Formats: sequence, C-alpha cells, structure tokens
Amino acid sequence: MWGPYLIVCPLSVLHNWISELEKFAPSIPTCMYHGTKEHREELRRTVLRAPHLEKHEKRYVKAVKARRSKGGRKSTGGTKRKSTKGDDKLPPLAKEDFPVVITTYEMITRDSGYLSNLVPEQPWRFIVVDEGHRLKNMDCK
Repeated sequence: MWGPYLIVCPLSVLHNWISELEKFAPSIPTCMYHGTKEHREELRRTVLRAPHLEKHEKRYVKAVKARRSKGGRKSTGGTKRKSTKGDDKLPPLAKEDFPVVITTYEMITRDSGYLSNLVPEQPWRFIVVDEGHRLKNMDCK
C-alpha cells in the first residue's frame, strides 16, 4: 500500500530510524528530511517531488477530502507548492519510488507549510510519532 508515510522523531534517534528501515525493509526508499534550508529545498525539488497518481488513487483523494469537508478532521493550513526551476528536467517519479520521509519535530515546525502538502491532493497515509509527548508540549526538550 503506497503512502505517503511520515516518521517524526527526536534528532537523537533520527539516524537510528534510517538504519533500522534500511536493515529491515531495504526495498523501501527512505529520505532523511533534515539539514540546511538549501539542502531541504534540494530534497524537495529532487527526491520528494510529487509522484504520478493513477485515476483510482485520485478518486480516493477526492473521497477523503469530501469526508473532511463534511465535519471530519480539518487541515491546519499549508501552502500550495511553488514551481521550482528544473522540475521539468527530472523524469516522472513512480509512486513506488516515493520515500518514507523521516524527520525531526524541529523540521516539521520549520517546514510545516511544505510538509502539510508534500504530495498535492494526497494526505499522509500514516504518520509515526516517536516520543509523542512532544505533541502535548512543544516546549519540551
């Protein structure tokens, strides 16, 4: 089942998540979404570009949006993806090649506008939160 999938963890265990996925699920692509602003922009332009969705997947997305508009869980915002120079030079990304995104709480707060709409018209299928107490108290360390 294709995602997209997001894993949010403390910086201290970020590399552990990457190595565990590479060890136990080597065929699943992963992307460590961390680094400088320029590095993250490059990741978004290349590794995390939106995959091609089939018609039945687009219908699923429309159904999810319809459920949410009828009083379900609402989106917390987000921005439209900006076109980046050079995107048209890259070959289309197959959805099977879209990676599991592994990042930290800090990157989520910095890039929430982008990450909330990573794949246009496709919500996160699963989000794994390591040490979820950060959800209750964003000021904790």
